[in-house]
Amino acid sequence: MGRENLELIEFHRYMSGIRKRCPAFRNGSLKALAAGDGYIAYGRFQSAQRAGGACCGVTAVNTGDDWLTLKIPVWQIGARDGAVLRREMMTYEDGYNAGQVEHEVKDGYIEVKIPPVGSIVLTGNDTAL
Repeated sequence: MGRENLELIEFHRYMSGIRKRCPAFRNGSLKALAAGDGYIAYGRFQSAQRAGGACCGVTAVNTGDDWLTLKIPVWQIGARDGAVLRREMMTYEDGYNAGQVEHEVKDGYIEVKIPPVGSIVLTGNDTAL
């Protein structure tokens, strides 16, 4: 005791909470949404008939050295125009930000900015599907 990495423990709590609130991250279907040189984005989704109800989630990772602006085709995981996906987590090389930022689906896409050597996690509830 006394040598724990408290920041890492807190980060794990945040990530566990996201997984708990959005059952698609536990047992939903998986769909690749975008990939290219230095980035990947995938979605998890499940219908209302599954335990925990309808929800969706998106994870996007940028391994590059510059900020990346990415249009993600969330229509492929059932997100509707006008729906909101909420950024629950953003990681970057030296840490993370658990502040929530809303992204509205427009023409089947959301546009996000991902920091260098970073990632984002977004969730949408049953009103997004």
